[in-house]
Amino acid sequence: MLALVGRVFLFTLVNLIAERFDTDPNNQPKYLDFGKEFTFTYMVLFGANPDLKNLTAVRWIILLFQTVFINIVMLNLLISVIMNSFDRMKSIEKATEYKAMAAMLSEVETN
Repeated sequence: MLALVGRVFLFTLVNLIAERFDTDPNNQPKYLDFGKEFTFTYMVLFGANPDLKNLTAVRWIILLFQTVFINIVMLNLLISVIMNSFDRMKSIEKATEYKAMAAMLSEVETN
């Protein structure tokens, strides 16, 4: 979770820097809207498509890196969850095997 929030914050800062360099120097705002960029990055995180007609080359590159990076993070998260489940099942494997053998022995002895 911390990695996802950190990723949104990091790419928000990258988007703000790109916004500063992409705009016309004569028409630059006095301040850039962090909330707007944070919302943009957050929405891209969950699959919302930005307005592609108004994206500059720098914004295209950032969007590409954002989508690739989030896929890597999500695959890493999926692998860690699966590995955790596998380790948990592996740790109780012997106990389950001995329990099944005891049940079979109990059944044989009662017959």
